[in-house]
Amino acid sequence: MAADPCVVWLVEDNRAFRSAVRRVLESIPAVTGVAEFGSGEAMLDAFARGPRPQIMLVDVGLPGLSGLDCTRRVREAAPEVRIVVLTVFDDEEKIGGALRAGATGYLLKSSSREDIASALQAVREGGAPMSPHAARRVLDMFARQSVKQGATPRALAPREREVLGFLVRGQTNKEIAHALGLSVHTVDGYLRTLYEKLEVRSRAAAVAKAVRDRIV
Repeated sequence: MAADPCVVWLVEDNRAFRSAVRRVLESIPAVTGVAEFGSGEAMLDAFARGPRPQIMLVDVGLPGLSGLDCTRRVREAAPEVRIVVLTVFDDEEKIGGALRAGATGYLLKSSSREDIASALQAVREGGAPMSPHAARRVLDMFARQSVKQGATPRALAPREREVLGFLVRGQTNKEIAHALGLSVHTVDGYLRTLYEKLEVRSRAAAVAKAVRDRIV
């Protein structure tokens, strides 16, 4: 049986970096096609004409239309397309903005080729990968807001918050279960409760909703 297609679009204005990332993408067996764009406008023009990719890597600091605007427009038109931000910015404003816009993951340009390959695999498996520094930023936001808000009827229990932390790091249910010494079935239960409290249906949406609603 043929593998599911995995076409990746790369939206990056720096030609040298774009070429380097393209070489990484083309070396990943699961990636069946790569297209690159130097601006958000060029990407959206191709997006409107189709066919569309399964995954996008998008820089935040694009000339003209920003990467966050691109992310927002693509997600509004095609929620099934998964977008991973690939940028130099590691501040809370940019990370939070990307998640609110609908980004599935957040990687820094300092990420190794192995990290990029692992992130794409995590996205294909339903994960929401983040560079460790970005993940710490998000968890710090969670911690501060938790102290600020105090307990509420919909507040996350300590174990649920712990599971959410693993989601932010892009780990699978099996990896979470192993790290916490739980069964995968138990982790599935925590995720169902977590999604219910946040009123979402996916890993990426869990983090994005938390940021958007100022839970983080």
